[in-house]
Amino acid sequence: MGRYATARILYARALQIAEQVDGTASIRTVEPLEGIARTYRLEYVNGGDPNEIPPSLAADPFAPAPELDPAVANSQRLNPDGERALLLALRAIDKAEPVDHMRRGVALVELGDWYVSGGVLPRGLQAYREAWKDFEVGGSSAALAAPRQLAYRPPSSSVTRAKGEHDNMEEHFVEAALP
Repeated sequence: MGRYATARILYARALQIAEQVDGTASIRTVEPLEGIARTYRLEYVNGGDPNEIPPSLAADPFAPAPELDPAVANSQRLNPDGERALLLALRAIDKAEPVDHMRRGVALVELGDWYVSGGVLPRGLQAYREAWKDFEVGGSSAALAAPRQLAYRPPSSSVTRAKGEHDNMEEHFVEAALP
């Protein structure tokens, strides 16, 4: 829905509760930490909800001009707090006895997605390699058996056309079947 800041607030509250109950670096902190990181990554890739921007920031005359594609507008703002959250989650998983290798693999895939989305392919591939090893130790590497798309950005020509001719558009539905 694009409400990444709101989701981060909720994950931060869940993290606070987990830390109060079990202390920092407990296994219960892993899910909220991954959620925080995921919201930063998805906001970077998809752009945020403009309704979530505080009015004081939206009216700033010195703010950069909004671009047509929100993903392009956020291209330089992948927040390092997301990477930090994933590394904290991995430390919590490693601290647990016994180490849950499937859980560690999931966190490493999330870290790999983080690096690939940010354009740091070598670090992303290294995280995926480590995840593969953990999945194998855990009993199933099915999570990495098939590629998946992290982001889709429409061609700039279609974005420009869609933004400019919004009133002249017609919607049509298409049904397709495999032969």
